[in-house]
Amino acid sequence: MISIIPIKDSEHPLYTYSEKILVESFPKNEYRDLPQQKENVNSNTLFSCNIIIANENPIGIINYWTFNDFCYIEHFAIDSVKRNQGYGKKALDRFKEKIGKPFVLEVETPNNEIAIRRVHFYERAGLKLYNKPYLQPPFRKGDDFIPMRIMAYGKELTDEDFSLMKQIIYKEVYDYIE
Repeated sequence: MISIIPIKDSEHPLYTYSEKILVESFPKNEYRDLPQQKENVNSNTLFSCNIIIANENPIGIINYWTFNDFCYIEHFAIDSVKRNQGYGKKALDRFKEKIGKPFVLEVETPNNEIAIRRVHFYERAGLKLYNKPYLQPPFRKGDDFIPMRIMAYGKELTDEDFSLMKQIIYKEVYDYIE
């Protein structure tokens, strides 16, 4: 049984686990500085930090932002010792039930084996690749934009949907206005 436990306060006993998985699973340019992460957990009502639990043990994280018409998964990762055991798909299925609305996430441009495998994983989970260029704004001043793609669940993205969704994510998540 998979459950998703919200962490609403950085004093929660599992909060340090969420930071550990974030740092281990993502390159430094793909997550914000940890003090800013804590600030979002403690006070940003749009942001939700969550621990994925299986058999009463933490196995990963799913952090997302909730907007009016969709959610944006900022980080989703299964602990490296628990990968390739089916937990990722089960966690996404549980997430779909929990939020009950369309969601999007960023993936690396599928131009290497790992990125292609990741896209295929999400496609098997029911997401569709929106195959137009997308640049992830930097989390830190001085970092570069990162070429990515958007994958969506629960709604076929039109160009207009993509443009609006991108505006919302850029403004609310990255504090960036084009």
